[in-house]
Amino acid sequence: MAVFDWPMIQCGKQVVHPIHYDKESFPNLKEMPITLPWDIVVLEEEHTMTNSALTKKGDLICLTEDKTDLQKLDKTTGMLQPYCLSPSESNDESPQFKSKIIHIAVDEEDALYILSVDEGAVYTLTVYSADETRTHHCTLGFVERAIDIWRIAITKDKNVVLCLRYCSPLKDIVVYVCSKSGELIHRIVTGLKDDHEIESVSVSCNGEITLTTFRWSGVFKHSNMLHVYASDGKLQKLVKFHPSEGSDHYGGIFYNQVTKNIIGYVKQYGTGKILIESLSSPTAQLQCSYLLYTTILPDTIYSSHLVYHTNGALALVGHRHFIPLQKPSK
Repeated sequence: MAVFDWPMIQCGKQVVHPIHYDKESFPNLKEMPITLPWDIVVLEEEHTMTNSALTKKGDLICLTEDKTDLQKLDKTTGMLQPYCLSPSESNDESPQFKSKIIHIAVDEEDALYILSVDEGAVYTLTVYSADETRTHHCTLGFVERAIDIWRIAITKDKNVVLCLRYCSPLKDIVVYVCSKSGELIHRIVTGLKDDHEIESVSVSCNGEITLTTFRWSGVFKHSNMLHVYASDGKLQKLVKFHPSEGSDHYGGIFYNQVTKNIIGYVKQYGTGKILIESLSSPTAQLQCSYLLYTTILPDTIYSSHLVYHTNGALALVGHRHFIPLQKPSK
């Protein structure tokens, strides 16, 4: 079962979630021998998978450790297999990537979008259809200089949203909207500088661009910020928010197009737990929380992060594990 599909437990007059409860309030529950029905895939070998994406069926695609190729997880065997991408008919038989892949994203039709950069700091966008055939390959001439942070999201119209933070001189954060063929549609100058770190960029069901950041506001003081832009680039909303417990900011955030909510998560390193929370996208108000105890994971909490698909599929991924948390919507 996906973790978020678990049944609730009746404990006296109260109903609790089996992975989110106050142990002191339910002392009897603490002693119950519960067999965890987690659907866990244990990887055969340890892999670094910080940049990965889910398909609409819930399959995992990730970068190789040298960031020059892609792999797909076989959930039956726990092995990573080469993700064989075919060149276009007009392409020669040279290697498909001579450059470093820096980010990947998957759209609603399982087309794969790849942002890469070569040694000359030339950025390219490559798109593959669901049958792994290359359909687009273009240079992004509007990217002006070297970048040190990047995020990609795909709109319902199959346009590409790029959120970049330049290395110099001001470390300004810029959002671009372009077509699959690399034609620039919008350029959004956010005004955000090096006191903001980019967490995610997403596109809502009505075309709004949702940018989430955390901001350094002093020594060891952070806060999450929600920036909502209209499709024409105008800032519509700016909201400050934070997790309900355990930290002053989320370690990762994204927009879920199915639930129309923001999903944020926090790794609680001292306790070995991961807090996952759902927030209202208009107001960033907390709607529900899940606290995952990670004692049964085959590796540490430090390697764990969330990946998702726009259809609602959600999974927890680490160096040695893959755990579906939410099934794709039909």
